[in-house]
Amino acid sequence: MASATAGLLLTFVMAPTNVWGAWWFDSRAAVCGNGNLLFDEGTFYVRSNGTGRWLEVDSGASGLLMTGSDGWIYRSDGIRLDCDGRVLGQAPTRDLMSNPTYHVVEDENGRYLFFGGDGAVDSRNVLHIIENRSGQIRYLQIASNSSVILDVSLNNSMTFYGGSWVAVDSEGRVVTAWVSSPTTVHYARLDERGAFVVDATEVVTASDRIRSIAAALGAGNNVYLAFAFPEGGEGRGPYFVRIDPNGSVAGPATNLLPGSAPVETSVLGMELSVEGSLHLLLSWYNASDPGAGLGPWYLRLDASGRILEGPTLVRPPPQPPAVSWLPLAIFAFIGLAIIWALLQRGPRRSRERRWARFSRRIAQRGPEPPLPPR
Repeated sequence: MASATAGLLLTFVMAPTNVWGAWWFDSRAAVCGNGNLLFDEGTFYVRSNGTGRWLEVDSGASGLLMTGSDGWIYRSDGIRLDCDGRVLGQAPTRDLMSNPTYHVVEDENGRYLFFGGDGAVDSRNVLHIIENRSGQIRYLQIASNSSVILDVSLNNSMTFYGGSWVAVDSEGRVVTAWVSSPTTVHYARLDERGAFVVDATEVVTASDRIRSIAAALGAGNNVYLAFAFPEGGEGRGPYFVRIDPNGSVAGPATNLLPGSAPVETSVLGMELSVEGSLHLLLSWYNASDPGAGLGPWYLRLDASGRILEGPTLVRPPPQPPAVSWLPLAIFAFIGLAIIWALLQRGPRRSRERRWARFSRRIAQRGPEPPLPPR
């Protein structure tokens, strides 16, 4: 789950001229405390953890999403959302340092959430940043009062091609993965002083350039990566790989949707569910449902990359046709008016009853007098 210690959507780092870099996607979705998945792709969607159904909601302006330690969802502008995407209010925001400025949002427990740059916040509200500063890779720790606790240079042989992902694991150590070349991804783990606990290790090697990538930190401090290639690339993907805390890859990268159409696939985000499975969001062309375009689509995976659910198109179920109550109300009013008029007139006498009454009146009057003689 994108939380105070999880990785974030990171800035795009320009690659060499005439070469495309890779996009990291990791804060467009977040898992709420009740397990609902919220996803913002311009249109805002909520997936119910109970039913697995998607609902489109109006939550106002778009923004990057993260889960607070209180279980609510926060946008990068400080708006707090409930688990159904409804706005709860505005959370406090702060700027750490001034040049550069690191913007954080404070949840209801006082924990900071960091949405921008290559960093993550630990349980002490210390911001950990790994940045490419004038070609030198540096590791910073920034306290909640904006003071710099640590600023050290990392291995100068590290190359950043398309940004990086940073998280703080359950042992308080910084875990990072970064696109080191058009076709490779590296992984490393640092201690609290910036020393390498796990040296920079190549965990993905591809024969084509990586176009999009997302990561999640799971149980046992395992890191899960999902990535894809551009149109005409190496099977396009999406691909999945799991990395243990020692930097070892659990088998080769797995193509989750082999035989995909020759249309570019993009990884839009990956989040850890409350049960420990993985939510993966994709831009993908499903040849069996061409009307859906590129989606977005949803997959739920187990920790080994096995598909538990999907691919499912992220869209609400069709709604039944709207019923207009106006014609029904008009007919009901006319019916009531007729009944009221009949009741006002009272019961109508039958022909027999009218004839009997006439006969009695004749009998009471007696015989008619004789006519005068002519």
